[in-house]
Amino acid sequence: MSEAGRQAPMRESGSLQMNDLRASLEYYTQKNCAEQWRVFVSEMMSEFYVQVDRELAESFLTRVGTRVAQALPLRPCESLEDVAADLNSILTVIEWGWVRIEETGQHIRIVHGAYPVVPMYDNAPEHWLVPVLEGAYTEWLNSMGGDPTLRAVQVGRPRNTGEPLEFFYGKH
Repeated sequence: MSEAGRQAPMRESGSLQMNDLRASLEYYTQKNCAEQWRVFVSEMMSEFYVQVDRELAESFLTRVGTRVAQALPLRPCESLEDVAADLNSILTVIEWGWVRIEETGQHIRIVHGAYPVVPMYDNAPEHWLVPVLEGAYTEWLNSMGGDPTLRAVQVGRPRNTGEPLEFFYGKH
């Protein structure tokens, strides 16, 4: 990845800066969703949300995220910076983008950019990956000694597809 893709995105006055979007666009120019999976994933998620209610679907996807994190565990880390570096290594291997993590006082703030974007058709929800990431980040941070009652939850919604997702890990 180029230097621009490795730089941690910056934040200005409570909103994501252009560097976040640039980092994601840099990533997308190097990676993309394989064509053979686009229709399949879109239709699978659409049918899944038709067959079960949203709450059950998101609970299932959160558990999938937990299993992803268990299958791709973090190495022992001494600091939050080490956790972020190890997560970025894992995300690079599975081509799921980049992450930036920081303490905010009450929460650990997680910004995840260049996440997999699969064009969705028909009734498939665009943000089906959010509960997967919530489950994964909860498991990864809990595995580093976090309180098992804490969890990662998305805060806000990006205005545009491809903008970074933001999560808070803590009590909710």
